[in-house]
Amino acid sequence: MPRLLHRAQPGRRAGTLAAARRLPQNPPKAVYTFGSPRVGNSTFVATLSSISTSIHRVVDDEDIVATLPPAGPCFDHVGIEKILTAPGGGTSFSLGGLFKLPKFLADHAPINYVGRVARINILSSLAFIMKLMTLSAALDATHQCTKRHLLLGNGFSIACRPDIFVYGKLFDQADFPNSLHLRRRCFMRSTQDFEKVIKALRDAKAALAAYDGVPSKLLDSLQDDADGLRELLVQTIASSHPAQPGEIDEHEYAACRKFIANFDSVYTLNYDLLLDWAQMHTEEGVSPSSDDGFRKHEDDYDAAYVTWESGNVS
Repeated sequence: MPRLLHRAQPGRRAGTLAAARRLPQNPPKAVYTFGSPRVGNSTFVATLSSISTSIHRVVDDEDIVATLPPAGPCFDHVGIEKILTAPGGGTSFSLGGLFKLPKFLADHAPINYVGRVARINILSSLAFIMKLMTLSAALDATHQCTKRHLLLGNGFSIACRPDIFVYGKLFDQADFPNSLHLRRRCFMRSTQDFEKVIKALRDAKAALAAYDGVPSKLLDSLQDDADGLRELLVQTIASSHPAQPGEIDEHEYAACRKFIANFDSVYTLNYDLLLDWAQMHTEEGVSPSSDDGFRKHEDDYDAAYVTWESGNVS
């Protein structure tokens, strides 16, 4: 399957390096990098260019990282370049009107890559981006693999309880504390995705920390706001989360089991307990295939809490 990579700078160059390491026995079908610096010399570029792997390099307008290190005998780019540009020529990234980063730095921010990709609808209009696969197509494409692994995002939870876990619903239910209430409109004016705003705050702090003369109070405020929003998100999920496993219908559990049964290992980025409940909930007379390690207290079965032992986990 094509590989789509975009994270911090080491991750952005990792896609190209990973493709090189898999040569020549098992080259990937495609590699997509976002904001990647130059990663190899002319021999490296020629080697990757000679294989069947399709390499695509997406660059956000004036992203300075994509121009580094300077071109020369030791470093050069590989792959087909696609430039993303903002409407009207683009502007610097601004966080709630508090400050602006220079455009050459702002263009490297993941939030700007995501925003500009969304604005031009690149997933459907540009041929070099792979099309989303259906589950059945993905299973067919990997039938020869000895193992399949799954990383769940919040789509798993949304499919089960869209009235709870969609970001818009969480935003409506969130009880913003006084420390965040005044900045709520600035933070969330263009999105209700808590994690996108949290990441923007953390990225902004990291970028500003590289400049001399930036007040430490501002850096502390950015960190405090990021931590406060994350805690608010966790509290909001906890307060709206189904209280008991019995609130999930049997047919919903059956659908979850059928889905995750296609994979040898399942990982989740979610805050909720739906995956754990689905793994532990089985038909009558059937033992769970895994053990989360939680137990009722052996000396007080009616206690309002459970205990966890690592030796019980399987």
